[in-house]
Amino acid sequence: LLTAALFVLSLRLKPCQRNRKPLSDLSDNNYQAKADYKAVTPKISGPDQLWQLCKVALQGLLQQRLNQLILLGWTLLLFTEVISAIDYVEPLAVLQPTSLDALNRIAYDVLPFLGSLLTLLWSYQLSWRNKHCAMAELIAVCPVRSSTLLASQVIALVVLVMLLTLLSAVACVGAEWLANSQIQLSLYPAVLGKAALSLALLGALFCVFHALCRSPLIATACCVVALLLKYTPLSGKLGLTHTMWNIAGSPLQQADAFWGFEQSESVFWPFMSFWLLLALSLLWLAARWSHRSGGFSNAKRWTLNLSSSVLLLIAVASGVQLHLNIQAERPLMSSDLREQWRASYEQRYASWAGKAQPALQHIDAIVDFYPQQGMAALTLDYRLSNNSTEPVSELLVGNYSATAIENLSVNVAHSVKADLELGQFILTLAEPLLPGDSLQLHSKLSFTQ
Repeated sequence: LLTAALFVLSLRLKPCQRNRKPLSDLSDNNYQAKADYKAVTPKISGPDQLWQLCKVALQGLLQQRLNQLILLGWTLLLFTEVISAIDYVEPLAVLQPTSLDALNRIAYDVLPFLGSLLTLLWSYQLSWRNKHCAMAELIAVCPVRSSTLLASQVIALVVLVMLLTLLSAVACVGAEWLANSQIQLSLYPAVLGKAALSLALLGALFCVFHALCRSPLIATACCVVALLLKYTPLSGKLGLTHTMWNIAGSPLQQADAFWGFEQSESVFWPFMSFWLLLALSLLWLAARWSHRSGGFSNAKRWTLNLSSSVLLLIAVASGVQLHLNIQAERPLMSSDLREQWRASYEQRYASWAGKAQPALQHIDAIVDFYPQQGMAALTLDYRLSNNSTEPVSELLVGNYSATAIENLSVNVAHSVKADLELGQFILTLAEPLLPGDSLQLHSKLSFTQ
C-alpha cells in the first residue's frame, strides 16, 4: 500500500518550476538592448568544471522520482530483510543477535546483487543523460575534456554507491535497535566498506563500456554480459571457472564471531588491488578512446600512448601475478577437466573397488603454521589395520591436488609407484599384511595459501 501510494503521488506531483515573466512586446517596454558588446575569453578551470559536472549529475539523478522511490524502497527492503531473520536459529536454540548477524544477512547476497543492478541503472543514466536531453552536441563543442566528463560520471556514481551503502547501514541499525541486538558500529565500515568498494569498481567498468560504445544498446548489453558472467552459472557452462571471472569481486567469505575475516581477508586486497589497477587503466583508455568528440571521429581512438601503455602493462602484470599465485595454491580445473579426471580415475583404478584395503585406526599429526609465509607443514602418522579376511599386498593412497606430498612411506619393506597425473600412489609391500596385523604409514606435506 505504501509503495502504491508513493507511486501515485510521484505521478501527480509536478517538478518545481520557477516563475518566469516573459518580456512583453508592448511599446511601453522600456528595455533596450545595449549596442556595445565586449569580447570575453572564458577562463577554463579543470577542478571547477569537474565540480560543476558532478554537482549537476548528482542533482539530476537525485531529483528524479524513480530514483527517490528506489532509495526509499531500498531502505525498507533491507530493513525487512534484516529484521525478519536476525535472530533465526535452529529449534530449541537461543541466539542473542549481534551486528555481525545483521550485516551477514545483506552484505553477501542482497547488497552485491541488487546493488549491481542499481549501479548498472545509474551508470546508464549518468552516461546518456546528455544525449536524452539533446545536449550531447552542445557539450561536445564546449571546452570540456572527455576525461573530465568521464571522471565526473565515475565520481557521481561512487557517491551514489556510498549513499546506497549509508542507507543500508541505516536500515541495519534500525533493525538491530528494534530487535534489541548488540549494536557494534565498528563492524559497519569493515563489512559494508568491502561491498561498496566492489560495487564502485563494477560501476567504473560500466562507465568504461558506456564511454567506448557509440550505441547505448551495445554498451548496456556489454554491462549485462558482465553481470551474467558474475552472478549466473553461465561462466561455468562456458568452462570459465577461473576465480577472476568474478568481475570486480573476490573470494571473500562471511565473517564469523570467532575468526572475523581471518579466513579469507588475505585474498581480498590482492584481488581488489588488481581490479583497481585494471579499472584505472581502462578509464584512462576510455577517456582517450571516447566516442564523444567535437568532430565526426576521434583521431586518438584505438591508439596507445606511453602513459596508457604503462598503465595497461602494470594491470596485466598484476593479473598474471595473481593468476600464478592462484595456480600455485590450487590447480584450476574446469568442469570438463574434472569430468575427464574422474573418467581417467575410473578407468585406471576401478579394479581397486573389490580389493581389500586396511582401515584407519589412529592418526598422529604434527602441524607447524607459518602465518607470515602463509604456509603450513604437516607431518602425519597413520596406524592402518587389516580388518578383512584376506592378506593385503598393495595399498592405494591418494592425495588432494593442492597439497604436494613430500614423503610417503610405511614401516615395512615396500616399493612406491606414483601416478602424478591423478595424484595416486601404489605402495607394494614386500610381505603381505595378514588379517589382524597393522602397520604405520608416514607422510609429510605442505599447504600454501
